[in-house]
Amino acid sequence: MEDEILVALAHRRRREVLQCLGEEDEISLSHISQELVEGEEYDNIYSVIKHKHLPPLVESGIITYEYDSEILSRGPMFDQTMRVLDALEEDHG
Repeated sequence: MEDEILVALAHRRRREVLQCLGEEDEISLSHISQELVEGEEYDNIYSVIKHKHLPPLVESGIITYEYDSEILSRGPMFDQTMRVLDALEEDHG
């Protein structure tokens, strides 16, 4: 499971998604996309997060994603993943 967590954390966008979710119990994909736009077009960031970054987070159990409502929530591996992320940030901070 640690390898899946590290793979999920390998991309900056995934870490940013998790940090957004860390502030809320659940959050919409559109809200996360708005938070992460940073000069990119909204439609592009929305699509990239949905199709590239959410699947590894869902498959590893870090988040759950309701496809109909497009709501993300914390999965069973969320807390463990955030502890790993915090430790990595301390080491590289």
